[in-house]
Amino acid sequence: MPEGYFNLCWTEFQLGRCASAVDACTQALVLNPDYIEARKNLTEAYECLALQDGAIKTLIDDLRNNPGDPELHFKLGAIYEDEQLWDRAVNEFQNAYKLDPNYVMAYFRAARVLDRMLRAEETIAHCQRFIDLVRDPKYDRQKNWCIDRVKELQFR
Repeated sequence: MPEGYFNLCWTEFQLGRCASAVDACTQALVLNPDYIEARKNLTEAYECLALQDGAIKTLIDDLRNNPGDPELHFKLGAIYEDEQLWDRAVNEFQNAYKLDPNYVMAYFRAARVLDRMLRAEETIAHCQRFIDLVRDPKYDRQKNWCIDRVKELQFR
């Protein structure tokens, strides 16, 4: 039965009806509190509504149950980055790539936050790791940013 609410949640989210998505995901979780996909969608629905506190709480709860999920750490890092909680963001991105050393976007997002924190050496190291790992052309824009940023920081 929670699958029906989960499907409704996903559909509502895809249609941009964020409040309805939150309601449907919540109903799925009432029926099955361990339904991890519904919890992930609930987080995204909260983000859609710009309810960062709800998204953070949901992710922290999920991490208690699934501490080894790099995607959850990455999503929490992204929210912390949006909230300009730089240290927390970097920590979560690092947790993501420690759990999955090939999680290329975790290196990039950590580099971007470290750059905002004016931590040049760490920015360079994260950019270089991203450049070394990235193979998919869909990340060319991020790769070019890292290449340019490394050049700028090395010549300071």
